[in-house]
Amino acid sequence: MQLQGFGVLQVELTDHCNLNCKMCKPHFESWNQIHGIPKGFLDIGLWTEICRDFNRDNIKWDHIIFQWLGDPLLHPQVDQILSIATEYLQGQVGYLRMDSNMILLDQKRMKNIVESSLQSNIPILLVASIDAYSTKVYQEVKGKDYLRTVLRNIRAFLRYRKQLAAPLNLQVQFVVQKENAHEAESFLQYWRDLFLCYGGEQWYDEIMFKRLSVDGGG
Repeated sequence: MQLQGFGVLQVELTDHCNLNCKMCKPHFESWNQIHGIPKGFLDIGLWTEICRDFNRDNIKWDHIIFQWLGDPLLHPQVDQILSIATEYLQGQVGYLRMDSNMILLDQKRMKNIVESSLQSNIPILLVASIDAYSTKVYQEVKGKDYLRTVLRNIRAFLRYRKQLAAPLNLQVQFVVQKENAHEAESFLQYWRDLFLCYGGEQWYDEIMFKRLSVDGGG
């Protein structure tokens, strides 16, 4: 069996999150359950089996997104999950994408992700959900004050990526809403300057502005 052209596969590593973003109703309202079952984490054995099946049946995807209603960096084996995908899906997926608030992109995890990308010909895109320029607005929009941690983690990532010339791209996101709209220009300037310092022609980095949807996803 060969299935091709199936577009995007979205894989939820966990439905836990460490923020309470206003645009993400389940976590802003502190739901105990999201999918009608207790919150949990993707089993790494199950993910390995899925990737083996994709490989065996030559199933191809445009890209795979690791995220839905939780933050993937909360998964204790997120590094291994990315590595399993790169091991089994060579030539069967255009790129791997992981959306996160980047609070838990600590030095160890950041180095593991950057270094593992060097062993794969599948590009990886990290999407950072930030949505603020100042700590005051970040706390108002995201529910907790982690902006300094996020900026420190991303700057360390950009420096290490440049040092190793790793094939990892970065997108920073700003979901525009009434609480943060006045900071959009400052956000744009900050990240434009940072990408000029730590970017380069070998990377596809971008700054993404999105309008707040009524459903809100994180």
